[in-house]
Amino acid sequence: MKPVPAITATLLAAGLSASPAAAQEIRLATEDTYVESSQPATNFGSAEELAAGKGSFWGLGFGRIYLKFDLSDVIEPDAIESATLRVYQHRTEPAAGGLGDDVFALLSDWDAGTVTWDTRPENGDRAGNESRRVGASGSVGWLDYDVTELVRAIAAGAPNNGFAVAQLTEFGAGASRYGYFRSLEFSDETLHPQLELVIGVACRVDLDGDGELTLFDFLAFQNAFDAGDPLADFDGDGSLTIFDFLAFQNEFDAGCE
Repeated sequence: MKPVPAITATLLAAGLSASPAAAQEIRLATEDTYVESSQPATNFGSAEELAAGKGSFWGLGFGRIYLKFDLSDVIEPDAIESATLRVYQHRTEPAAGGLGDDVFALLSDWDAGTVTWDTRPENGDRAGNESRRVGASGSVGWLDYDVTELVRAIAAGAPNNGFAVAQLTEFGAGASRYGYFRSLEFSDETLHPQLELVIGVACRVDLDGDGELTLFDFLAFQNAFDAGDPLADFDGDGSLTIFDFLAFQNEFDAGCE
């Protein structure tokens, strides 16, 4: 049935509402390890700490951290408002100042129980916000990297081979700075590598998909209703009636919070 004019007038006179809400969640790594150039055939998959940076003056060579997260349910790139990779640095070399390590997407798969420096995957796209606290004496705590664009690429269909924390240029000369981070094998789960996601919550009444609720969403609903589109069945009873308009009105007024 068509909506009665009084209901239509009420709907079109409604004011603006808030933008759809967002949900924040913390995901722990599903696999982690590190590789070290000075021990090119050694696997560190069972270690309670991860190492990254440059320790050539200490006989340590270069270290790269590898991390994997389950992103199989993240399939809407535009819904990802932010993604932050977090690793907990619990000790460093006894030296002032740190070196800049970045986060990279990885170009091929790897296994935490077998990967070594000699079999390491190559770095791909870079997250682009370098942290200069890796290996800095006194810089104990979380290091955060904005990996939003890398996660959006995975949501859009790029392979999810995990991430590396590594130096952009592994150059042997210069300062020696290694940072040591908690791994999945460490007893305190709250210090395990994390991925913090902020994802926009789906909003049924944002029918024009512009991220805010306006008069145009009412018009989109009216068009769907007139066309007999199941999208307009807001009360879920399998038929389009005046009650779908009322259900739409209620959700719109709630602002999808």
